[in-house]
Amino acid sequence: MFKQHKLVSFAATLFLAIAATFQINASKPGAPGNSSSSRQVPTSYVLLADGFDESEALVPVDVLRRADMNVKTVSVSADSNVKSSDGHVVTADMTIDKFTPGDADWLIVSDGISGSENLSSGTTLGDLIADYYRSGGKVAAIGASPALVLYPLGILDGQDATCDSCYAEQCPKAHMTCRQVVSHPRLITASGDGAAYPFAFAIVAATRGIEYANGLAASMAQK
Repeated sequence: MFKQHKLVSFAATLFLAIAATFQINASKPGAPGNSSSSRQVPTSYVLLADGFDESEALVPVDVLRRADMNVKTVSVSADSNVKSSDGHVVTADMTIDKFTPGDADWLIVSDGISGSENLSSGTTLGDLIADYYRSGGKVAAIGASPALVLYPLGILDGQDATCDSCYAEQCPKAHMTCRQVVSHPRLITASGDGAAYPFAFAIVAATRGIEYANGLAASMAQK
C-alpha cells in the first residue's frame, strides 16, 4: 500500500509539473501505447558527449520511447562509445559523422558539465544546432547545456529559459528563471537532474499533447 501511494504521489507531481510549466498549442493527443502504425513518426535525437549526466540524458530517451516517439542517441565524436560523468559507457545509436538533423522532431542536448563543454567546443556542431533551430527545428537542453551550448548560439536571446543555476549569470540576454522547466513550442530548457522527468514529459507534451503526457505519466506510475 505504501509503495502504491508513493507511485501515485509521483504521478501527481509529474502532472503538477506539466500543468505548471507547459503553455503549448498541441494537437489532439491519442492514448499511450495505441498509436496508429500508419502514422509516420519523425525521429528525435539526443546528443551525447563524454561527461554526460546519465539521468538527464537517458530519462528522456526512456520516456520518449514509452510515448511511441522515435529517439536515437548520437555521439558527438567519431567513437560510438560515450562515457558518462559516473564512468559508465553507453554505446550511441550513431556517431556525429553519420548524423544530419534533416526533418528531425527534436534535437535534445544532454547535460553533464564536461559533456556540455565538449558539445559547445565544436564549431561545426554548434552551426548544425543553430541552423536547425533557425530553420524551424525544435531544440531541448537541460542542466548546463542551455547556458554553455544554446546561449552562445543566440538561441536564448530574449527568451524565458532555465538552466543549472551556476550558469544563469552567463546568459545576460536571456530571461533566466528558477523554474525546473521552461517550455516553448520549439524550445524547452530544464535546470538539472531533478528536472529530468518533467523535462522529458515537456517534450512529450509539446509533441503529443498534455493529455497524452499526463496519461503516460499515470501509466508509468502504476507499473
